[in-house]
Amino acid sequence: ITLNNCAVARGGRTILSGLSLSLRSGDLIWLTGENGIGKSSILRLAAGVLRPESGHVDYAQNGETVHASKIIALLAHDTGLHPALKVSEELKFWAGSLSKYASILENLGINELMSQNIKTLSAGQKRRVAIARLILSDKPIWLLDEPLSALDARGREMLLSYVKTHTENGGAAIIATHHAPSNIGENASVLKLSVPS
Repeated sequence: ITLNNCAVARGGRTILSGLSLSLRSGDLIWLTGENGIGKSSILRLAAGVLRPESGHVDYAQNGETVHASKIIALLAHDTGLHPALKVSEELKFWAGSLSKYASILENLGINELMSQNIKTLSAGQKRRVAIARLILSDKPIWLLDEPLSALDARGREMLLSYVKTHTENGGAAIIATHHAPSNIGENASVLKLSVPS
């Protein structure tokens, strides 16, 4: 993904301008800043969900221009799970066969939730299902909006481990969060947003 001199407006007001950013294979960007500063808007812009007021966003894979949906998996703050579906139905929609992902589903504690309707799950359980969907999407770029919210310590550690493995295997990720962890890895960088003075 390459963001070229982009401006983002929300509610008719420009909240970000002159935004340029490149995300390449192996990159991990921690996007930090206060509430309302524009972290989620940047992720939505990068995902192709939000159009820039000016500038442009380019997507490429193996040197070829592609559509954002071909390479990006977005884990939004609200998870975006369909409340009427069972967990198994939601995941099968994104991955088809789940057999090759058995160990991931077990690690995330999803197996015992498969027959439950999503609307009956707790916030933490929904977050784990959304993380499973992200992994099962098999997209090279992950965009995660406050992914650690609603997760317990084990869940947070597991998610960060999957992100680390993903980037080490040639994927890329942007994590929007309030705080960057102390150990972000060699190929990771922190981009802190602040209100202009």
